Amino acid sequence: LIYVLFALTQDKNDDRRIRSAQYHLKYSAAVEHDLGHSNELESTELCRDGGRCKNMDPDHLKAYRHVPLCRYHLECVDFIRGSAEHCRDYRHCKPTCRFGHFCVKFHDEKHLSEENHPFPSPCPFTPFHCRQYNSLCETNNTRALPIDVQKHCLQYSHVCRYGRQCYETSDIHWKTTIHVIRNICSLGDKCTKIDQDDHLTSFSHPGIADIRRLCPYQANACRDKQKPEHIKQYRHHGKHDSSGVISCFGQNNKTNFVKNQVRTIQAINKYAKTLNPNNILSIPMEIQKWIKGLQPVHRCSKVIFESILVHGHVMSRSHMENLKNPLFVAQAVQEHKRIRGIFDRYKTPAIEDHVKEYIRAIVSLEYSKKHSKTPVTDATPSKTPMPVDSNDYYDTILKKERIFPSLIKPDEVIIIKNCAIAIAEASWNLYNSPSGIGYSNDKALGTDKHVFSVLGPHLGHYYGDIFLVFKSDVMFHPDT
Repeated sequence: LIYVLFALTQDKNDDRRIRSAQYHLKYSAAVEHDLGHSNELESTELCRDGGRCKNMDPDHLKAYRHVPLCRYHLECVDFIRGSAEHCRDYRHCKPTCRFGHFCVKFHDEKHLSEENHPFPSPCPFTPFHCRQYNSLCETNNTRALPIDVQKHCLQYSHVCRYGRQCYETSDIHWKTTIHVIRNICSLGDKCTKIDQDDHLTSFSHPGIADIRRLCPYQANACRDKQKPEHIKQYRHHGKHDSSGVISCFGQNNKTNFVKNQVRTIQAINKYAKTLNPNNILSIPMEIQKWIKGLQPVHRCSKVIFESILVHGHVMSRSHMENLKNPLFVAQAVQEHKRIRGIFDRYKTPAIEDHVKEYIRAIVSLEYSKKHSKTPVTDATPSKTPMPVDSNDYYDTILKKERIFPSLIKPDEVIIIKNCAIAIAEASWNLYNSPSGIGYSNDKALGTDKHVFSVLGPHLGHYYGDIFLVFKSDVMFHPDT
């Protein structure tokens, strides 16, 4: 108050100083409690933009005194209505998130639209599935990375691999990363769950990155996944493109699993009430272990089994019927484990495009040999139109084989060619001699897109004499 009176008596003709003193007197109490916009009471200069100021830069907020923020921000009715008096007395702009670089709501669109953050728009694939950021984390020379990778990592923010343990101090790192502060494992160095991916992904441990590097091998193909030192450095779940051939058809969209669970529990409780009150309802541990150990069992014939070995995966009746289309078969070749391994090794779109065209030409050539009376056409347009004459297929194959030496290894070209020919041959044979039951009702129900298996002993001898036991993980597929 003394400061205000002093300011008023110094120069009554100085309108700006008088206005500053009036603002100071009117809003000093409110500003003291507004952490986002508080200024020292000793500050003598008022921001000349008044209620129109939208500058939330910390340096600006410290240098000038401001009218308080309206608690409704941009959603304020008076602001939308355009009330001059209200907009003069209050600021209307997006507040700065109080968590700043440590905000965990980076995928919450509503939160991002309502509050400002010191990092660019988050990558939709962060923290685990961004290929570009994975490449950035694995290199020691960022300038040697492809331009598209560098641009992506500069234009989008990603979750820092080290979280609370981050030692990077460069400005570019803090401008483009989000640091999630995870809970620290209470056992620290003495943790007994150091070999469990889920635990390492949930808690911080000394000397272990919160987001470990992605192992170049899939979980079922990694020979070192049981070694503690390997587990500390690499994660194995969430391998991108590891299930490209497994489509999802939304077969369970209308299934209410929660309701099913409630009904099951009610049925068990109802049964329990019919028992003698003196008897305690319990399930023997042997039965529990037996149920948990059950795995899906699939039976098939010799022809289908041979096709499975060539394709590298089991297939539904619907999948078999699609084998009449050479483009569908070419897609199946591209999803083969060995072909995906080559794609993942280079991770270059140009190489993938050349290989895909090479595969399409080989498969189409094989089909044209088998079915010479009906010309094979490419119904799907691409950057390079596929020819329809056998000689053109040969030309495409030779053209690609001249290009490949400068792109990939010679033995990889042989792998691609042999794989494409083998799958084309097996697909043609399987399509012309379809196996399986093929019930007419399956198409109506959509179950022709399923691979049938039994949880436990499979006694359906009519399916074939070869048994395949699936991993329990297959039951986690959304269509199961």
